[in-house]
Amino acid sequence: MERIMDRRFWLNIAAALLGGLALATVQASETEPQTFEQLDTDGNGYISRAEAQAGDPSLSELSHWGKYDTNKDGKIDKTEYSAYQAAHPPKTTAPAK
Repeated sequence: MERIMDRRFWLNIAAALLGGLALATVQASETEPQTFEQLDTDGNGYISRAEAQAGDPSLSELSHWGKYDTNKDGKIDKTEYSAYQAAHPPKTTAPAK
């Protein structure tokens, strides 16, 4: 009898952990995209690689950074960020049926 209770206990723990993981995944995918102003944390009118890494890690990847830093000054201005946003629209989830 004790083995059955032990097994149920661990199955409940596993189910709770998996449920929490699923919820966290859904919440992460539903987050709003960052605005330029949110990413420009020092307010200097540009997004540095460090600011991008903190707020939108995919933008800070070298492949994206090199493509959208069109004037190659090492930072992303508002026009460059607009181009990035146009090419990477936010992911939407399908409505529940």
